Amino acid sequence: VALGVCFIEKHFTLDRTLPGPDHASSATPDELRGLVTRIREAEASIGSSSKEPSALEQTNSIVMRRSIVAALDIQAGTAITESHLELKRPADGMKPSEWQGLLGKKARVAIRKDTSLRPDMFEYE
Repeated sequence: VALGVCFIEKHFTLDRTLPGPDHASSATPDELRGLVTRIREAEASIGSSSKEPSALEQTNSIVMRRSIVAALDIQAGTAITESHLELKRPADGMKPSEWQGLLGKKARVAIRKDTSLRPDMFEYE
């Protein structure tokens, strides 16, 4: 199951003392039930090939991740440099991956220190 089998063949019997070659090595109903239970547990433990955050991870991501904030007061019209930016929690503003795109942009409005930055605060050509 862990390696991806699609079918499992297991003989079962209601009485291991019955004549025939398979009864002695076949599973009883209780053993078969246990086998199916363990197979289902193995399937559940493997999970999915799709990587999705859990509900708890989604809730926590806002407070655990960071966003770009003003490192100091920025006047309207100021061209943004590295010294104007820093990363802080929570993730309620622009993503850290947008840092490079802000460099050289001009502030459309005055921005106070520690304010989470948003795209509408900057001029885009």
